Amino acid sequence: MCNMKNKVIYYGITILLFISILSFVSSFTYKQSTELDFKETCTRNGVICNSTSLCNVSIKYPDNSYLVENGVMTNKNNGDFNYTLNSSQMSSIGTYNWDMYCCQATDCGEGHGAFEVNPIGVDLTTSKSIIYIILFAILIFFFIIILFGIFKIPDNNEKDFDGNIISIGKLKYLKSALLFIDWMILIAIFYISSNLSFAYLGETLFAKTLFMFFRICFLMTPLIIILWFIWIFVQIVQDKNMKRLISKGIFPGAI
Repeated sequence: MCNMKNKVIYYGITILLFISILSFVSSFTYKQSTELDFKETCTRNGVICNSTSLCNVSIKYPDNSYLVENGVMTNKNNGDFNYTLNSSQMSSIGTYNWDMYCCQATDCGEGHGAFEVNPIGVDLTTSKSIIYIILFAILIFFFIIILFGIFKIPDNNEKDFDGNIISIGKLKYLKSALLFIDWMILIAIFYISSNLSFAYLGETLFAKTLFMFFRICFLMTPLIIILWFIWIFVQIVQDKNMKRLISKGIFPGAI
């Protein structure tokens, strides 16, 4: 039983860490309503542009209206030019197209590109979506298996035919640990399902609802951990008291 518990914990942590890594892989997708330091490089004949270079940028909303029109970019004197967008300018979901124009003396050039904005700041390509779907199926499998095990594990103390407690049950601690693992898996399920919904559903209401559940559960986790440790402490104290009574021939169930 302990070996199985260790395997469940190991695979659960591995999956959750893998999901966390996936959420930071893209540098071209940004989170909605979050300040963005838009940054691009400028080069001239293979050499970075110098401090006299000037760059302007135009950025369009997903509806093709101008968010920024010929905005003056800041020269970082290292080849990088940036333009900061505040959180209110990043409120629309979709593809933002940009055009950048730079000049150094009489030499001028241009660059074009786009970036995505969504509520979670994660870019889901087809390959990543496949990984998410596989992880989602694995998490559902583990969630059901652990939930089944939780219902099968007894959490009561062992009693005789008269209802007297004759030994202290330790499996209740395993059961509480499995409950917490299932809770973390449930959070991961909400997270992955919201990402998949954002990627494949035309409207975002359902995806936003799932992501809201994820955020609520995630924010509740610290409180649950505190209550869990308090419960463990109380149970340990109660078990010690019961053991002391049993050793003295006093059966708590008969009191």
